[in-house]
Amino acid sequence: YRLKRVKIVRDTTLKNSLLALCFVLFSTVAQAAKLGDITVLSTQGQPLNAEIALFPANPEELTGIAARIASAEVFAEQGLTRAPELDAVRAVVGVRADGQPIVQLFSASPIRTPALDLLIQVDSSTGGSLVRKYALVLDAAPAAAAPEEVALPAAPESPVAEEPAMALEASMAEPEAAPAE
Repeated sequence: YRLKRVKIVRDTTLKNSLLALCFVLFSTVAQAAKLGDITVLSTQGQPLNAEIALFPANPEELTGIAARIASAEVFAEQGLTRAPELDAVRAVVGVRADGQPIVQLFSASPIRTPALDLLIQVDSSTGGSLVRKYALVLDAAPAAAAPEEVALPAAPESPVAEEPAMALEASMAEPEAAPAE
């Protein structure tokens, strides 16, 4: 009985040691910047314009953060195919007017695909790295507004125009019955 108890203690100690090791290994990643939701500001057929909220571990870390579209190898590791349209997409770390740090995504060429799998990689100067997957959905461009009907100006009223109409009406009137003999 005592041997079993020692073995249980060893197993528990081993589990605790592994948990502590995992905590130490992943603590640098946990302290790295975090990515929030994506906001797409463009539509399908337009150059990409999107923002991802960025949450650095501390304000000083913001200057040492770089963001990019993940490589084809990282896509393959995740079981995804990197779409060719992503070659034209650039990621830049910046700050919005309201002070919120963001990753700005943009392209010079239009994105014609309605949906893309996107992997954003954020590297920190502190050594942390983060890859996050986003499903980029581009709404269809709004349909061009239907041309407004243009009201044509009313025809000028002239007695010449009325006379033929009166003559036409008179000719269409029922003929008078012939007098009975």
